[in-house]
Amino acid sequence: MLDLVEQIASLAVVEVYIKHDRPLLYSSKDAINQLYLSILINEDVDEEIEEWMHLPVSYSRLQEIRAGGIDLYSAFKGSESGDVLIESLSFSENGVQKRAIERRPVIDLNERLLPKPGRRLNLSSRTLPSFIDESQMAISKLREIISIRLSFADEKRSEAPSHILGNVLLSLQEVLNSFVPDSWANVVAFEGGSFKVFLASRFQSNLFDESNVADAVIELEKVVKDFTSTSNKKEFLAQLEAKTKRPLAKLFKNLSSSVESADIRWASPRGQHNGQLEISAYSALSIWEAIREEAEPQIRLIAVKGELRGLDLKTGHFRIEDREREKSYSGYMVEEAKEDLVIQNAQMSHLYEAIIEESSIEFEQTRKYRLLKLEEA
Repeated sequence: MLDLVEQIASLAVVEVYIKHDRPLLYSSKDAINQLYLSILINEDVDEEIEEWMHLPVSYSRLQEIRAGGIDLYSAFKGSESGDVLIESLSFSENGVQKRAIERRPVIDLNERLLPKPGRRLNLSSRTLPSFIDESQMAISKLREIISIRLSFADEKRSEAPSHILGNVLLSLQEVLNSFVPDSWANVVAFEGGSFKVFLASRFQSNLFDESNVADAVIELEKVVKDFTSTSNKKEFLAQLEAKTKRPLAKLFKNLSSSVESADIRWASPRGQHNGQLEISAYSALSIWEAIREEAEPQIRLIAVKGELRGLDLKTGHFRIEDREREKSYSGYMVEEAKEDLVIQNAQMSHLYEAIIEESSIEFEQTRKYRLLKLEEA
């Protein structure tokens, strides 16, 4: 068991936040991986003496501090453990001559030792170095591991909007299952910075601790790299199976609309399947648009009996409410319909029978409607 002096003497810098010739405010960790926020609070050059304050901090708390969610004053004043470590150093020509460590309750701290209220870190990078290694996790769990790190444009803190995260994870799972059936994975850990989720294969399928998960994610990697490198993207997409295009479209749509980038990594217990795939929002959008353009819309005609709730001959917009089906149809009428006398003389809230064309793409939830004909009921 390390004593306090040995523990603090073992500190290693994780990230530097303020420096002037040397680090003045930085995060650090000791030999047992306890994290600290460390700041220089006193320096006497003539006497060759320094004092440092080390704030024990949890990983999640450090994420909030470095992302600006907690100002530096509140970080030290609101210590999770209720105290800080004050390190006093005296130097000689050969380096540190004497090191003393004192544990001090934050309520006893002189205010002058603390940063001014309101001062926050403002980092260009939102990513705190990872302390979880996919390969080590795979070995310890004897399961294949996938991590996905998401960088959000509008999220300053180390957080993830729940609906976006849920959509990405759901569509990723659907993609994996579309490539290789039963490629199920469970969420086993989270990590901040840019938001990172760790997934572990639910089952092992053979004696080598392998499952279908790594095979499936390798197929995803192949699709992204082959799409990027090919000159004939339409022909490439035409070769993909229909069961794969739908979840792929959902995944890349989710990534392109809400995420700056996604970094996917995977590892297996015996190291056979280790890899990394980076997907930028631009790449995701390119693939999404290509799949969408390649898809043939499905057309069907619908007979609707309902109340006319909107009709604009100038813009061509219409809206009809079918009370029996409890559904509202809105869209634009075809040009020929504008010449129809029934449409030109139509009255709001009156009952009409309409022929409406519905257009949809298999992997999209939205549908478009066009009014072809309108008759009095």
